Amino acid sequence: MRAPLLLRTTVLLLTAVLAQPSEAATETLRYSFTGGADGGQPSGGVVADSAGALYGVAATGGPAQLGVVYRLTPPTSGRQWTETVLHAFQGLDRGDGDEPQTGLVIDKAGALYGTTFFGGTANNGTVFKMTPLAGGSGLWREAVLFSFCPNLGNCSDGQQPVGLTAGHNGEFYAVLRFGGPLHGGTVVRLTPPASGIGPWTETVLVGLPFGSQPRASVLLDAGGALYGTTAFAGEHNRGSVFKVTPPAKGKTNWTLTILWSFGGTPTDGRVPLAAVTRGPDGALYGTTATGGGKANAGVVFRLAPPGPGRQSWQETVVHSFNGADGANPLAGVIFDSRGALYSNIAAGGPTGGGSVVKLARAADGVTWLAQVLHSFRTKTDAAEPIDSLLIRSTGELIGTADEGGQFGQGAVYRILP
Repeated sequence: MRAPLLLRTTVLLLTAVLAQPSEAATETLRYSFTGGADGGQPSGGVVADSAGALYGVAATGGPAQLGVVYRLTPPTSGRQWTETVLHAFQGLDRGDGDEPQTGLVIDKAGALYGTTFFGGTANNGTVFKMTPLAGGSGLWREAVLFSFCPNLGNCSDGQQPVGLTAGHNGEFYAVLRFGGPLHGGTVVRLTPPASGIGPWTETVLVGLPFGSQPRASVLLDAGGALYGTTAFAGEHNRGSVFKVTPPAKGKTNWTLTILWSFGGTPTDGRVPLAAVTRGPDGALYGTTATGGGKANAGVVFRLAPPGPGRQSWQETVVHSFNGADGANPLAGVIFDSRGALYSNIAAGGPTGGGSVVKLARAADGVTWLAQVLHSFRTKTDAAEPIDSLLIRSTGELIGTADEGGQFGQGAVYRILP
């Protein structure tokens, strides 16, 4: 039976196809999951190492059906990629994680870090590390670095992690969907032991307002500030973009600021479920799953910082989806070297299975033009892509879809624009 992905939402709507935008890209499947020992429902996208191998997690599959960490190795000849399961999660009974749903972080040494939604000491989620063993054996060692909310009666640190971000000095920042001092989730910092041996230290930076339900990682800037989204809460209870600012010199408290509340106008977006991305112009870009006018199919937004004559952040809807080009984006956006942005769209599109969309500025420098690069089809194609893309130096896009593929258990795909 298909296990539910708790980061999935019910906002995937039946949206009418209004047009048939032409496609201008080639898609190939790198790997189709079977849902068995190799994993199923790949989640969180992929990261790449210097040799071109791809790493990711699948929320289900493995011997215990609790998810896996996998590697995809490029072929030496032909087109067939090879999948290797680096770790199969064993869950609460073994003190391990259960159901990884967010993307991995890879460090300079090639170690992988990630989170699981369940498992750990009290089944409230974990942060784990995957380390390749020395000697070229090809084996990896998994270690649980931290278990959230170890005391069931007191979840002041939060529970069920939904995102992990690497810091500047070896620390990590995690977003917790529930719990915390305001019962709306938390943003926490995890600091490694000074000696390299021993437990990690957790610090709760801020508690999010009741009902926030964050679903994604935070963005870290050069000054140490963090930016994130909440699916709900905000002034109109339709979601928000927030900033967490480090304490001033001599102080200890971090500051939470709501930069934008969605849903204030009929054409604004609502319910952001993905992380924000810093654009080449310094603004924050992201998506909302709904809103954007009559189609209610979601938007891509731009949030500009204060500037001359403006003391507050200013939001602009870059693009409103209409169903024909996609509907209900659950993934964030990425930029290429020319300033164009790309996103996975979970539903809609010309064939109804979701799409990959490119947005590029028009000659006037203000208008953005949308182009459907690929629409996901039925049967053996990937379907319902819900996680952010990886863009390679070659310009190719790599993504995951937790449905579709040859066996209906999800796939990793490549798109060459």
